[in-house]
Amino acid sequence: GIIGTGKFGSGLVAQLAQMRGMEASVIAELDVERAKHAYTAAGRLVADDLRVVRTVGQMNDAIRAGKRAIVEDGKLLAQSDLIDVVVEATGSPEVGARMAYHTLQHKKHLVMVNVEADVTVGPLLRRMADAAGVVYTLVDGDQPGCTMNMIEWARTLGFEIVAAGRGTILYPDDPQGTPDNAAARYGFDAETIERRHINLKMYNSFRDGTKAQVEMTALANAAALVGKAFAYLV
Repeated sequence: GIIGTGKFGSGLVAQLAQMRGMEASVIAELDVERAKHAYTAAGRLVADDLRVVRTVGQMNDAIRAGKRAIVEDGKLLAQSDLIDVVVEATGSPEVGARMAYHTLQHKKHLVMVNVEADVTVGPLLRRMADAAGVVYTLVDGDQPGCTMNMIEWARTLGFEIVAAGRGTILYPDDPQGTPDNAAARYGFDAETIERRHINLKMYNSFRDGTKAQVEMTALANAAALVGKAFAYLV
């Protein structure tokens, strides 16, 4: 089950559509049309394959029938016995914390795309997951997961990791940037923003150093390098 179909969530749905052995059975999304687009954009599903549902029972019926379910309330995903893993990809720290807490209460494996929620309550969520006997993990394929892969590779070879970080280009006008002018600074037109489901608040944080610092905080926690992880701004 995937909560949120922004840029990352919709991309994950498209990728899973090409894979064997794993299915995005349910999407939780307030914008139902966006969820429908995420399912059909990969080219494997048509509108008749989708079911917009409101209860756990309706969701389970759709999954058993081989359909894909769309629901507005993300908390319903964790209540289904047919869902093994929940991916939290809303991008909102407050919503992400609530969804994650509810998911772990129902003893479901949780993949956290929402790094802002992770740096806020991740240690608590990890302890909840351990107590429930399930997995709590950050997502691969993005920062800080890719850096963590390199750390684990080096440790497997027997090396001691003393520092980890990433480079971020900081332009002179970035500290004054706001979400309102982020599109112009990136050169995005309205069609690109709509097609790629771009969150301008998030993209603004990419440029002012905020996102890099948040991601490195998550990496520090995951790699037990607290006080040693850093973001290098040039």
